[in-house]
Amino acid sequence: MSKIEWTDKTWNVITGCTQTSPACQNCYAKAMTNRLQGMAKKGIKGAEKYISGWDSVIFHTDMLGHIFNFKKYPSGCRVFVNSMSDTFHSEISDSHLKMLFNLMGARNDVTFQVLTKRHMRMYSFLIEFKELVTPNIWLGVTAENQAMVDERVDWLVYLKQEIKGFTDKDIKIFVSCEPLLENLNLSKYIDTLDWVIVGGEKAHKKGRIMEYEWVKDIYAQCQKTQTPFFFKQWGDCEKKIKLSMQGIDNDLLHKIENTKEFPMNQTFIRES
Repeated sequence: MSKIEWTDKTWNVITGCTQTSPACQNCYAKAMTNRLQGMAKKGIKGAEKYISGWDSVIFHTDMLGHIFNFKKYPSGCRVFVNSMSDTFHSEISDSHLKMLFNLMGARNDVTFQVLTKRHMRMYSFLIEFKELVTPNIWLGVTAENQAMVDERVDWLVYLKQEIKGFTDKDIKIFVSCEPLLENLNLSKYIDTLDWVIVGGEKAHKKGRIMEYEWVKDIYAQCQKTQTPFFFKQWGDCEKKIKLSMQGIDNDLLHKIENTKEFPMNQTFIRES
């Protein structure tokens, strides 16, 4: 199982990345890559692909076939693609992306979760190669503040609408508000989104604070439109946040913290 609550497995074909927005300030993947690079230099088995470190963006073609390991990736599981990088990084070629998407399409018994901060590369690539989009591939963007909502989610929604218009495929799109850095207004997009994830920052006790009111507001927006909502965690500042929650509705707090919903066909499922 993955340590990331909203997925079952990870499939990391790409290593290395470049920080590109405020969410990247305390990037967990960068810190983990640096540790794994140190392990690789010591010859520790399993860390070899991280030997080049964070600054080298590498597509590992030898990792592609791993997705056909049915013991590791059983039918029905959810797979987060490239949790240690960004699938649509500019240094990844279109030919490599085509390989990746073809294999995701071939494993149509698995749900692939592709999350990016590079929304324009995703949009342009998938509009050009729209035949690669299959219903088992969920496409998402990170939106940590309102600026990123207005910039990234706009294009994500356009992508869903255009894929539907071109191919009549109804793809799933989602937004990950992690780390949530300010209050967000998703009202322009909420009817079109299939899933919203909310989480505070975990960065070895350096995580920035996520306010309860911000979380409550996003939860209310999702409840109003019956958009699946997944609360991941408060982050490093959980104790500090909860100390400030004087006089709040504890029943609502408990409900929010335990809301872990997923899109499922045209409805959604709850997992306790």
